[in-house]
Amino acid sequence: MDVVKRVESLMDPICKITRTSLVDVVYEQENRVWYLRVFVDTDNGLTMDECVQVTELISEKLDEEDFIADEYMLEVSSPGAERPLKTQDDLVNAVGMYINVQVNKAIDEIKEFQGDLLSFEENVLVMECLFKTRKKKMTIDYSNVKKARLAVKF
Repeated sequence: MDVVKRVESLMDPICKITRTSLVDVVYEQENRVWYLRVFVDTDNGLTMDECVQVTELISEKLDEEDFIADEYMLEVSSPGAERPLKTQDDLVNAVGMYINVQVNKAIDEIKEFQGDLLSFEENVLVMECLFKTRKKKMTIDYSNVKKARLAVKF
């Protein structure tokens, strides 16, 4: 089992205790330093106390399990305003919001879309995107979605 999957499994009981939800786990190397980034949130946003509590609990659990061979830095935080939409439930909850979607296979020669998510039903996203000065409805099959996240509208 890889590091991300293992950490995700450790987070289930921690999220129940802290009343948070796991948004994402990233294990990556930057400038020869490994980072384990755990993103959690609540319906009302994440407070500093909640973040500290999650950090202490996951740090303790990681020390007990000791399955990460490399030296790493643990970072626990909120996903921020542009949180990833990793699951179908995330997309259902994002209906009506402004999102960014990257696709695997280009649609009309475009691989990235930004706009309002009008609906997500039967594995199809319907977005209203602005192209130059015209609004256009785009339908994107969920199987073509590479990455999706909330976006900030300027």
